[in-house]
Amino acid sequence: MRPTTPFLLLPLLIGMALSAALMAVTARPASAQWTTGDQPPDARQNEVTVTLAITSATPTVNQPVNVTVTLTNLTAGATVSDVISRPLYTLQVEPPGETPILLPDRSQTRRDVILAPGESDAARFALYPVSGGRITLTAQVTATVRLSSGTQTQMGWRAQPVTVTVPAPSLAASVIYETAANSACATGPDLSIAAGADWGAFSCAYAPGHSFSTRLDETNSPTAVMVAFNAARGDHPLGPFHCHLAYAWSERPGGGPITDSGHGWTAGRWVNISEAADDTPYGGAAAASESVYRTLSRRGLIEPCMSTYLPVAGR
Repeated sequence: MRPTTPFLLLPLLIGMALSAALMAVTARPASAQWTTGDQPPDARQNEVTVTLAITSATPTVNQPVNVTVTLTNLTAGATVSDVISRPLYTLQVEPPGETPILLPDRSQTRRDVILAPGESDAARFALYPVSGGRITLTAQVTATVRLSSGTQTQMGWRAQPVTVTVPAPSLAASVIYETAANSACATGPDLSIAAGADWGAFSCAYAPGHSFSTRLDETNSPTAVMVAFNAARGDHPLGPFHCHLAYAWSERPGGGPITDSGHGWTAGRWVNISEAADDTPYGGAAAASESVYRTLSRRGLIEPCMSTYLPVAGR
């Protein structure tokens, strides 16, 4: 008997409207420009602006941050107009930390465009808050510039940094966000995250034929812990997980290529329930549970195992 999944994950990447106004900050060209080698005499005639715009400076952990980096060629005073080609945009999250706040922490994209004087180009990025904290977004653009003398050189420009503050989520949600950030899903297009006051959950399809979901609940009531655990377990037998109370099941519906599996465990104030679907022996719900367990252990939120649980007859 397969238990009914006790939660519904909210999609992170679908239906997010860009309702917040973009906040643009323009770099000052005189202090933001450099060349990769000796600066040609007429390089100063090349004036370029780079702007960094974000949809929210205070996003929540389930709200993606959309970033636009715009490059504008504002060449002035050149006898032959300077031309910019094939700009490479780099977006960086600083400072990097052991627990990520926005992912990915570094992104790059090259645009195959040519910008004449007065023309602009833009690169767009999507970042995903995974924990609370304050970080700085920086953006730079490097490109080939054909100067008025006919000389070609590599030049670069930086946008003024923008600060982003993510409010701290609940402890259970924070564990889930960190687990998701370190999983095979990470920033994949099929990652979905949801969170509440005392729980967090995420799901993803991280490879063809492999998907899973996992949810972590926190409660200070031993009775509530066991009620949630037994509701998910149904009539599946008990077994050990490290030294904690657990259950596991697997089945292949209709004898097909996909194996559905479930795994749950409880320890102290935590209940973790996972489900998976895989078309090879790789993966499984127990692997999802293990990833959550490792995060809790690393952060010192679960006591080290001192004994092994031995199941007894009955419930």
